[in-house]
Amino acid sequence: MTPPAQFDEMAYAHVKVTGLAVRDKGRWNALPLPPWRVDQDPGSRDGTFIVSEIGNETLRPATYRPVPAAITVGAVGMRAVPGLDAAFATPVAPVLTSAAGPGLTGAGVLVDLAQADRMAYGVHDTAEYQVWTGADDPAALERALAEQGLSVVSRRHVSDVAASFAAQGPGLALLLLLVAALAAAALALGRTVLALYTAARRRGYELAALEASGARVAALRAALLLEQVITVTAGTLAGLLAGLVAAWAALGRIPQFTEPPVTPPLPHDIAAAPVAAVVGAGLLVSLLAAVLVSELLLRGIRVERLRDAPA
Repeated sequence: MTPPAQFDEMAYAHVKVTGLAVRDKGRWNALPLPPWRVDQDPGSRDGTFIVSEIGNETLRPATYRPVPAAITVGAVGMRAVPGLDAAFATPVAPVLTSAAGPGLTGAGVLVDLAQADRMAYGVHDTAEYQVWTGADDPAALERALAEQGLSVVSRRHVSDVAASFAAQGPGLALLLLLVAALAAAALALGRTVLALYTAARRRGYELAALEASGARVAALRAALLLEQVITVTAGTLAGLLAGLVAAWAALGRIPQFTEPPVTPPLPHDIAAAPVAAVVGAGLLVSLLAAVLVSELLLRGIRVERLRDAPA
């Protein structure tokens, strides 16, 4: 306000709220008056505040919370967070701290939209509104939004976020390391089977001589299986130990993401169940290969081969 010319000092006015009403369907409906408080004068509680040219007092309901409640994602603490227009900043009162939140891959807060809109100086032009859902049929939600006049301009799934992190350099490197480990295991198994088969051809003359001397086929089979089991098991356990040591030494020092999310770091503890399952499956395949090679070797034993034995 501009003070009249007859006033030598700055004029101000005492304003008192005596009633509240809301207009609904063309009619005014009175609302009960809440208990009041004035930010600049905590003792004033009758709904009176001062308006002047140089500054106004702020009248609020006594239940107003100057620090809004929020769900915090990441280490936010009491740091100021921007409003919707990126021009207003205020701390928040965390009511729940989460490792992740819908629509957030970095540190941030989730607050009530209506309260955030009232606190901010308007909505920024670049503000984006998101709708989060865990429904199995998001198409139904999109149809419902379209019926309300809202347009869906993009969609983003949790799997898309996971794929984007996995496609980053460090995550892709870890994936390639896993593929390389599986390829190395397949090559090692193939090499073991080939070595067993090559050794079996050389042992054929020894087995033929043992059978000619009266050794029983069952005893020969047991001896062959025992030899192959010892060879395969020793190699498997040695490879397992070397792999675990390499994983312990390397995985903790390899970053998972180019831009780390605020979620807790991935654990590098050895998961006993998956490791045991993989080792058991590999050992079973190796033992089956050893049994197959042993049976092929036994079926190829002929005493007549002793005539063709190399000198």
